[in-house]
Amino acid sequence: MAIKKYVASADNTIVNAYKENLTKRATGSNAGAADILETFSIYGRQSSGSAELSRILIKFPISQITTDRNNNKIPGSGSVKFYLKLHSAASSKTVPSGTFTMVAEPISKNWQEGYGLDLEAYADQTNGNIGSNWMSASDSVAWTKAGGDYITAANAAYPFRWFSQTFYSGLEDFEIDITQMVELWHAGTLDNYGLGIHFSGAYEAYYSSSNNAEDYSGGRLKNTTGSTVSYYTKRFFARGTQYFFKRPVIEARWDSTRRDDRGEVMYSSSLAGVNDNLNTLYLYNYV
Repeated sequence: MAIKKYVASADNTIVNAYKENLTKRATGSNAGAADILETFSIYGRQSSGSAELSRILIKFPISQITTDRNNNKIPGSGSVKFYLKLHSAASSKTVPSGTFTMVAEPISKNWQEGYGLDLEAYADQTNGNIGSNWMSASDSVAWTKAGGDYITAANAAYPFRWFSQTFYSGLEDFEIDITQMVELWHAGTLDNYGLGIHFSGAYEAYYSSSNNAEDYSGGRLKNTTGSTVSYYTKRFFARGTQYFFKRPVIEARWDSTRRDDRGEVMYSSSLAGVNDNLNTLYLYNYV
């Protein structure tokens, strides 16, 4: 088995969580330079029906995959699998308890990574500067929907199954087969804006406004099939981590086995054609 890794080129955590005083949401905060990525869903912390969410944005250099394929460093379509892998980060924070599901959804709009670091007090606000947050994809473009614009299972016009993983202890890595997604990016069928990673709808917090609609100004998302149980906090190492081998990656995996014809080798046969008399034998020199 051969493996080639492609490290994330951008990542960020965006939230609509309340700040420490529980009066104002941190929808303008950015953590694009943090060494940790995190996602959570908190229900009923600020009030009996409040909902707070965190989501991960991540992007990979698909152009490098294209270059390597053109240079025969990785196999063509159908002979290689691509896996998204995020390494779980140990933390003093409570991990989500019980079984839950996380999804990876293609992002449908370009976004900026930003330079924020603070995932505690959410003090690093973009304030119109470079970087994405819960409300905006960049310093000049807002999300169509608070929390990010994604190609979801409901609106997908592409022939791939949805990308999700079920967790049982809350301590697992996030590792899923996204081959179909990478092939679409590689072929140019779909623009590469990366993936949004977060709890699936059933595990993100329940919210229904008085008019049963999104509350874009407050960053709250309508979710009438959501959870009234909190799931917090699932952390992964970001691309800026000091742990080199725990950075988020896409792994290209393929069978690189080389086999010879040792069981069928013959000196020659006058009854066979020239090409049929050709055999391959690999000699290995062990020192």
